Amino acid sequence: MELTWKEYQRGRDLIFSLAKAETRVLPRGKGLLRSERPAVEFSEIGFADIAGNRQTKTILKQIINTLKKPELVKKFSISMPKGMLIYGPSGVGKTLLGKAFARKGFAVPTSLSPA
Repeated sequence: MELTWKEYQRGRDLIFSLAKAETRVLPRGKGLLRSERPAVEFSEIGFADIAGNRQTKTILKQIINTLKKPELVKKFSISMPKGMLIYGPSGVGKTLLGKAFARKGFAVPTSLSPA
């Protein structure tokens, strides 16, 4: 799936508008040799390594607890979330919070950037 979006600013808000979404069939390739495969690295950053952001860290820890106990979600007849978006201005620690969340929650972080 290839997504293309436009960014524009209205006042102080940055708005993203989906411009195009299309699926593509990738050509079948030969299997990658083990030496050609990209290395997988796991974050060593935890919540204790991040200064400040106390309220955000508390909320992220509550989300992790909920994800690790799916019976809590089923109790309210809702489906488990498929992903999460952390947003905010540059330089506030979104990437560090995401890495700490992935380490604590045993998830693999995924990121998208505008085309």
